[in-house]
Amino acid sequence: MGGSPACVQHYFHQLTPEQRKQHAFVVFNIKNFSYFCSRFGWEVGDNLLAQVLEIAKQVIGPDGVVERMYADTYHLITPCPPCTHDDPDALVQTIFDSFLVKLVDSLFNIDNQQVNKQLYLSFGIVAPPNMDADYHTTVE
Repeated sequence: MGGSPACVQHYFHQLTPEQRKQHAFVVFNIKNFSYFCSRFGWEVGDNLLAQVLEIAKQVIGPDGVVERMYADTYHLITPCPPCTHDDPDALVQTIFDSFLVKLVDSLFNIDNQQVNKQLYLSFGIVAPPNMDADYHTTVE
């Protein structure tokens, strides 16, 4: 799933409040992307953006949704395996183990000579117990 400008928001609204508490919302951004484009050109940059989206879709699979929101920023929602929400460390570890480590590894080892092992990302994560707000509050 994923790709159209409203798909993450639509997916979010299709979930019941109880279902939202079983999902993680992630915003990630490619660090220094403008430098990459200055060095290799905008066409190579555009290809990289598409490649990152495809890799993210493969990593989260059919149960989640990911889209490129603008520039080098992506949003995704994916189910998060059950864990004890009373233990923040266990919750973070569950999110890391369920998809985040695989996403970072896949993007760091991307099949693109210009950025292989040089693609750095920043992440913002809304964990399952905090997914009870409306979409715009969650995104902010």
